[in-house]
Amino acid sequence: MIPGTYNFPVFPGADIDFSMDVTGLNLTGYTARASMRPSWQSCYVLPLAVTLTQVLTVWRIAIFVSGSLTTSMERVRGSQPSDSSPYFWDLEIIAPDGKISRLVQGSNSVGPEATR
Repeated sequence: MIPGTYNFPVFPGADIDFSMDVTGLNLTGYTARASMRPSWQSCYVLPLAVTLTQVLTVWRIAIFVSGSLTTSMERVRGSQPSDSSPYFWDLEIIAPDGKISRLVQGSNSVGPEATR
């Protein structure tokens, strides 16, 4: 499976809360995991909370990160007011037999937070 690409902005201090609908795949028994990093090789990992819910024939994958965690992204990157620091992320699904597939990947622009 070739992963899709989804890029979205991150605003430190604000929650990340979005979902995507998946059709054409039966995800019964699957689990999912996702994380963001300041670079693909970075040891710093920001885990994303992921839930899978079936609505008729559509699977909804919801992703959430609290604002307190997005604030830490700015500190790790050392953002200056004039820059937007990229983070990279991916979402993997794990089949009941343990096979792992990347469903989607992308990058995020992380701007500085003025209001704390």
